[in-house]
Amino acid sequence: MMNLTSVAAAVVLGLITFGGTAQAQEAVIVTTKIHATPGREAEAEARLVKVTEFVRKTELGVTFRVFHSNSDRTLFSTFEVYPNSQAFSTHFNAVLPAFANEAGLEPEGLYSGPMEVEYWQELSK
Repeated sequence: MMNLTSVAAAVVLGLITFGGTAQAQEAVIVTTKIHATPGREAEAEARLVKVTEFVRKTELGVTFRVFHSNSDRTLFSTFEVYPNSQAFSTHFNAVLPAFANEAGLEPEGLYSGPMEVEYWQELSK
Protein backbone atom coordinates (compact mmCIF):
# COMPACT_ATOMS: atom_id res chain seq x y z
CA MET A 1 0.00 0.00 0.00
CA MET A 2 1.31 3.46 -0.89
CA ASN A 3 0.50 5.85 1.93
CA LEU A 4 2.12 8.99 3.26
CA THR A 5 4.33 6.94 5.59
CA SER A 6 5.70 4.79 2.78
CA VAL A 7 6.17 7.88 0.62
CA ALA A 8 8.10 9.54 3.45
CA ALA A 9 10.28 6.44 3.84
CA ALA A 10 11.02 6.43 0.12
CA VAL A 11 11.90 10.10 0.28
CA VAL A 12 14.24 9.59 3.23
CA LEU A 13 15.99 6.78 1.37
CA GLY A 14 16.21 8.96 -1.71
CA LEU A 15 17.57 11.91 0.23
CA ILE A 16 20.24 9.72 1.79
CA THR A 17 21.28 8.53 -1.65
CA PHE A 18 20.76 11.84 -3.40
CA GLY A 19 21.37 14.37 -0.66
CA GLY A 20 25.07 13.80 -0.13
CA THR A 21 25.98 15.12 -3.58
CA ALA A 22 23.18 17.59 -4.31
CA GLN A 23 23.89 21.27 -4.32
CA ALA A 24 21.22 23.65 -3.07
CA GLN A 25 20.40 24.97 -6.54
CA GLU A 26 20.62 21.72 -8.49
CA ALA A 27 17.28 20.39 -9.75
CA VAL A 28 15.88 17.25 -8.14
CA ILE A 29 14.39 14.94 -10.78
CA VAL A 30 12.17 12.06 -9.70
CA THR A 31 10.14 9.39 -11.47
CA THR A 32 7.79 6.94 -9.80
CA LYS A 33 5.93 3.79 -10.75
CA ILE A 34 2.63 3.29 -8.97
CA HIS A 35 0.59 0.08 -9.21
CA ALA A 36 -3.14 0.40 -8.57
CA THR A 37 -4.99 -2.55 -7.13
CA PRO A 38 -6.77 -4.33 -10.01
CA GLY A 39 -10.34 -3.11 -10.27
CA ARG A 40 -9.49 0.23 -8.60
CA GLU A 41 -7.72 1.85 -11.55
CA ALA A 42 -10.33 4.62 -12.00
CA GLU A 43 -10.17 5.50 -8.30
CA ALA A 44 -6.36 5.61 -8.39
CA GLU A 45 -6.42 7.74 -11.54
CA ALA A 46 -8.84 10.23 -9.97
CA ARG A 47 -6.66 10.59 -6.86
CA LEU A 48 -3.46 10.98 -8.89
CA VAL A 49 -5.09 13.65 -11.06
CA LYS A 50 -6.23 15.48 -7.90
CA VAL A 51 -2.75 15.43 -6.37
CA THR A 52 -1.30 16.64 -9.68
CA GLU A 53 -3.74 19.55 -9.80
CA PHE A 54 -2.99 20.39 -6.16
CA VAL A 55 0.78 20.35 -6.73
CA ARG A 56 0.49 22.52 -9.83
CA LYS A 57 -1.68 25.01 -7.93
CA THR A 58 0.55 25.23 -4.84
CA GLU A 59 4.10 24.60 -6.09
CA LEU A 60 4.96 27.16 -8.73
CA GLY A 61 8.14 26.27 -10.60
CA VAL A 62 7.70 22.52 -10.04
CA THR A 63 7.01 20.15 -12.93
CA PHE A 64 4.64 17.37 -11.86
CA ARG A 65 3.13 15.08 -14.48
CA VAL A 66 1.24 11.81 -14.12
CA PHE A 67 0.93 9.10 -16.78
CA HIS A 68 -1.15 5.95 -17.28
CA SER A 69 0.34 2.96 -19.10
CA ASN A 70 -1.22 1.96 -22.42
CA SER A 71 -0.47 -1.73 -21.90
CA ASP A 72 -0.99 -2.19 -18.13
CA ARG A 73 -4.04 -0.31 -16.88
CA THR A 74 -2.94 -0.74 -13.25
CA LEU A 75 0.36 1.07 -13.87
CA PHE A 76 0.81 4.81 -13.36
CA SER A 77 3.97 6.89 -13.40
CA THR A 78 4.98 10.38 -12.38
CA PHE A 79 7.69 12.68 -13.68
CA GLU A 80 8.67 15.38 -11.22
CA VAL A 81 11.24 18.18 -11.40
CA TYR A 82 11.92 20.35 -8.36
CA PRO A 83 14.12 23.43 -8.93
CA ASN A 84 16.26 22.58 -5.88
CA SER A 85 16.45 20.38 -2.79
CA GLN A 86 14.49 22.89 -0.70
CA ALA A 87 11.54 22.70 -3.11
CA PHE A 88 11.76 18.90 -2.98
CA SER A 89 11.72 18.96 0.82
CA THR A 90 8.75 21.35 0.87
CA HIS A 91 6.83 19.00 -1.43
CA PHE A 92 6.99 16.16 1.08
CA ASN A 93 6.97 18.07 4.34
CA ALA A 94 4.25 20.61 3.56
CA VAL A 95 2.47 20.12 0.23
CA LEU A 96 1.63 16.40 0.42
CA PRO A 97 0.33 16.67 4.01
CA ALA A 98 -1.77 19.68 2.96
CA PHE A 99 -3.18 17.62 0.08
CA ALA A 100 -4.07 14.78 2.49
CA ASN A 101 -5.84 17.30 4.75
CA GLU A 102 -7.84 18.65 1.81
CA ALA A 103 -8.57 15.43 -0.09
CA GLY A 104 -8.68 13.00 2.82
CA LEU A 105 -6.46 10.08 3.63
CA GLU A 106 -5.57 7.64 0.90
CA PRO A 107 -8.13 4.83 0.75
CA GLU A 108 -6.75 1.59 2.15
CA GLY A 109 -5.78 -0.95 -0.49
CA LEU A 110 -5.90 1.52 -3.37
CA TYR A 111 -2.40 0.49 -4.45
CA SER A 112 -1.16 -3.07 -4.78
CA GLY A 113 2.37 -2.41 -3.54
CA PRO A 114 4.85 0.27 -2.60
CA MET A 115 5.62 3.09 -4.98
CA GLU A 116 8.89 2.61 -6.88
CA VAL A 117 10.98 5.80 -6.78
CA GLU A 118 13.94 6.66 -9.00
CA TYR A 119 16.14 9.76 -8.76
CA TRP A 120 17.82 11.19 -11.86
CA GLN A 121 20.69 13.49 -12.71
CA GLU A 122 20.41 15.62 -15.84
CA LEU A 123 23.34 15.02 -18.18
CA SER A 124 22.98 18.07 -20.38
CA LYS A 125 21.26 21.39 -19.91
